[in-house]
Amino acid sequence: MNREKLQDAGVDLKKGLRNFSGNQLIYNRFLMSYTTDSHLENCKKVYKEKDDVQLEEQLQALQRLVGKLGMEDFAGQCQQAIDALQAGEGQKVSDTLEEMQTTHEKVIAALKF
Repeated sequence: MNREKLQDAGVDLKKGLRNFSGNQLIYNRFLMSYTTDSHLENCKKVYKEKDDVQLEEQLQALQRLVGKLGMEDFAGQCQQAIDALQAGEGQKVSDTLEEMQTTHEKVIAALKF
């Protein structure tokens, strides 16, 4: 895990650690478990299926997860996608999902470094 690259990817490690009551071991375990999380893939799948209810549920779950882990930029992107979905702005949802994929890839690369 490369802390500098995580910070560059928008991960606030101090906030994430605070969210786990300062327990570094548990925080690291949950942070590393993000590498196998499927919420973003599920979001893209249900978006293609045009299932707005499931998409919103998946986006909200992903937002809670990444927020808890200190990924504030990513959580903000989730909120942008939720707002666009609720406003019926399909292209903005698609664009935001692409941005989220880029952020996700940066985080994964930093975690696997």
